[in-house]
Amino acid sequence: MPTLGDVQQSGRPGRRGPWFAALWLFFLLDPLLAGWRERDSVAGVVGIALTLVFGAVYLGLWFRLRSDPTRWSRSEDPRLPAVALGTLLLLGGLMVATLGQVGAGSAVYVAAAAVLLLPRPAAVGTVVTLAATLVVVGETVPGWGRSLDLAFTVAAAALAVYGVRALVERNAELLRAQEANAELLLENERTRFARDLHD
Repeated sequence: MPTLGDVQQSGRPGRRGPWFAALWLFFLLDPLLAGWRERDSVAGVVGIALTLVFGAVYLGLWFRLRSDPTRWSRSEDPRLPAVALGTLLLLGGLMVATLGQVGAGSAVYVAAAAVLLLPRPAAVGTVVTLAATLVVVGETVPGWGRSLDLAFTVAAAALAVYGVRALVERNAELLRAQEANAELLLENERTRFARDLHD
């Protein structure tokens, strides 16, 4: 996830923003390695493919954010957030199905995407549900270990991305206010010039 320092004053993430998001894909190394160890099986090969596609979809969201930060929470197409988040959830679920518990690392990115794509109440609900599910599943599913650390990572990642989103939105609002003030000043100057010319 990008840091707050990767957001420009214009309200858009800096050019480095998506690449810093790419660095955070290290959580997907474990699923990739697990798939590689099972590369002689169908599940291993499919798991590797799913992990790579998952990472590409997640990065695509960040590049879209850089191109237009207002598209996230105020998209003209209300299906966009549902489709993007649903795609990540589906891919993450398939990663768990093919790779086992290690595929649950995808939950970190699903939580981050929820914060980017959903209104705040829905994002909070999604993150809490993800974290709670990880804890419960880790305690109840045979063969799974405790997932408390991963649940904490999900919450921490969501909080970090929320900070980025809040800064982007605040800077975008300031930019719009500055543009509106500039237009008002220009209009006042035109009015004054016309009045002086008339006199």
